[in-house]
Amino acid sequence: GFPVVEQDVLTPSVIAAEVALERFGTRPVLAFGGRGLHDVLESGGVVLADEHHPLDAAAVIIGWDVAFTRDQLQAAADAIWNGAPLLVTSDARRFASATKPMAGVGGFIAQGLAYVTGCTYEVLGKPSAAAMSVATRRLGVVPEHTLVAGDDLTLEVAMAKNAGALGVLVTTGVHGPDDAALLDTQNAPDLVVHGLLELAERLSMADANADAPPWRSGT
Repeated sequence: GFPVVEQDVLTPSVIAAEVALERFGTRPVLAFGGRGLHDVLESGGVVLADEHHPLDAAAVIIGWDVAFTRDQLQAAADAIWNGAPLLVTSDARRFASATKPMAGVGGFIAQGLAYVTGCTYEVLGKPSAAAMSVATRRLGVVPEHTLVAGDDLTLEVAMAKNAGALGVLVTTGVHGPDDAALLDTQNAPDLVVHGLLELAERLSMADANADAPPWRSGT
């Protein structure tokens, strides 16, 4: 029932496209992540480097690439050894699915490349400052006036707390109330809800009584 259109959806690939265009302009980047990354980068105006000419790459961007090969590992390493920074759309260890937690792929590849090349990598998606910056710029608000809701304390909630926004844990995925209770005040979510419908009800209550926002009343 939420009025969301395609342009409202900010995936890690969308964040990567905006960051790559801002930092590297027309210089080519070497991207590994299938169509879910390549198509988004190209549609965002990013020039893609040829895997057979990795030394031309201004950066290496790793996404969700389940077909990452030995040759691609070598190409990425060559680019990094040549000075290209290593960026990853997400290094989350696991994601919630309809049936069970799913192992993350991007972080697995990025960690391997960091080991091989001796470099460090930068995360562009949640919980990075870059992701928060793109999201708040699209919304036209400052982080302090933003609410971030998600099922992972290390991603959405951490991104909110780091930026001074409101962080809401939705207990339909990776973490639950018991996990939130283990965190100190600085890192704990401002609110824990059992689903987006409960959050929507809370927000409606806030609109009706702006002097006493319901998320400040505890979990």
